[in-house]
Amino acid sequence: MHTLSSYFWAGSVTGGMAIFFGGESLATPVIPASDTPLNALLAFGKGIERDSLFAGWLNALNNQFSDSVLAHYIDFSMLGWLLFIMTLLIYIVSKDQWLRLRHELQHFALFDALTNLPNRNLFEDRIQQAIKSTRRREGKFALIMADLDRFKQINDTLGHHAGDDLLKQLSMRLRNTVRGADTVSRLGGDEFAFIIHDVEDYDGVVRVTDRITHVTDDPVTIEGLPFTVGISMGIVVYPDHGEDVETLLRRADIALYRSKDKRSGYTFYSEDADEYNRKNIELQNDLRQAIKQGTLEVYYQPKVDCGTHQIKGLEALARWIHPEQGMLSPAIFIPLAKKNGLIKDLTMLMLQKSIQQISEFYHQGIEVALSVNITEENLEDVHFPDEVDLLLKRYHFPARCLELEITEDVIIDNIQNATLVTDKLHNLGIKISIDDFGTGNSSISYLKKLPIHTLKIDLSFIREMNRSPDDAAIVKTTILLSKSLGLSVVAEGVEDELTLQKLHDWGCDLAQGFYVCKPIPNDALVEWFKSGGWTPQHREDMKLPQPENGQTPESSAPLRIVNPHKNKG
Repeated sequence: MHTLSSYFWAGSVTGGMAIFFGGESLATPVIPASDTPLNALLAFGKGIERDSLFAGWLNALNNQFSDSVLAHYIDFSMLGWLLFIMTLLIYIVSKDQWLRLRHELQHFALFDALTNLPNRNLFEDRIQQAIKSTRRREGKFALIMADLDRFKQINDTLGHHAGDDLLKQLSMRLRNTVRGADTVSRLGGDEFAFIIHDVEDYDGVVRVTDRITHVTDDPVTIEGLPFTVGISMGIVVYPDHGEDVETLLRRADIALYRSKDKRSGYTFYSEDADEYNRKNIELQNDLRQAIKQGTLEVYYQPKVDCGTHQIKGLEALARWIHPEQGMLSPAIFIPLAKKNGLIKDLTMLMLQKSIQQISEFYHQGIEVALSVNITEENLEDVHFPDEVDLLLKRYHFPARCLELEITEDVIIDNIQNATLVTDKLHNLGIKISIDDFGTGNSSISYLKKLPIHTLKIDLSFIREMNRSPDDAAIVKTTILLSKSLGLSVVAEGVEDELTLQKLHDWGCDLAQGFYVCKPIPNDALVEWFKSGGWTPQHREDMKLPQPENGQTPESSAPLRIVNPHKNKG
């Protein structure tokens, strides 16, 4: 069969030129009609003779000419005939190339260019074919949606070429985990999918997922370095979980997201998961509106000097009072924001509201440092420093009073972007703090590469330091390291006076935790500044739960935080 392109090209050039150069003509018999480019050429000329150039193209493309055409003669000039013959020769020579090009275009439309696996279009077609064949046999097949867990870290750290190399290596491994009749597809990014035919029971599907997990757990060598990526899978079985392509894909996606949330490796679809996903979607929409309308609130947790107990700073924390569900934990809505691309807008909202609120204290003569958490999305945005600078200028808040906290894992996973963005922030006069220090899985060499001002020791070490010699050693060593590098140290998670005293003895600068004060809304913070300081009566509702013996030792009484600016105008 001849390609559409060859008909169009040959007919357009030859027929068109023949008509254009028409002059004194020769009477020439028409070549008999057949399924050849000549047929298309004759149709082209006939269409032009009757109507227009466009009609000629239509005739050539559709071979629309009747038997009456064969009874006529078509006039061609001598130059027209020469062009006709040249075109015919070119077609004969290039026929194989056209056929090869058509095959390549068909392959490109159905297969992933990077991995050579079936793409989404072909995968969905194969699901439809599997449904038809399995229905006739009254059997079952499984559809598995899979997503790599740590691909983004490698892609961002080493670059897209390294990510592509990893995907190609893993694709070869995944292809070998299933039978020849089964399908492995790359749907895009780090998302893969499988069709497993002739499933007898769910245990058989689990055995396939075990093989998939095994090959992704084995290290992949990229640029001479070993990397391990995990995988999460959502599973549906035809016809148990659906009988059409759309339902099976949707429910496999639901199971996949449930698997990622639970970090379970794989999850079969269930109605509970569907209900969970429905509520999740509703909550996501509510969160999107809350961010857009600016109804999220900022709570503040004080940081105090370990020796003088004077307040030195405030950490801004996002809080969401849902109109129906009440106060929601950040452990619920922060991951939801990250997963659905809302975290950057949420962070900017917290920055805007906290800078606006704390700047009011600054303009009243009360200078206190403000700390705000930022995420990897901010580190990947080269315009982020400029956006922060605009906020500082809008509210006339000094850059020296703003400290941005970045978790250690985010720094390690985005070291190249982190260096660029933190340098810009530092040049503006903004301080950088490393949050959750001690929990990262990498070298601490980044401490000398980045313009860091503060280290925050992770609360997991602080809470156990009075019971665990190892944790106590880690805390003391971190403080010594920070001092040797000229960095300030903050201990988070302080819950009793003994811990606070030890931190002071070891040289820690600031403490933060429920023993000092739990996070409070801006209204309570205003009240504190008006009163000139906290009293036990003001903070009775902020105490930690009593010990199991029911006694509240003197060391657990809440601190009275002294306002260092009490006598300022």
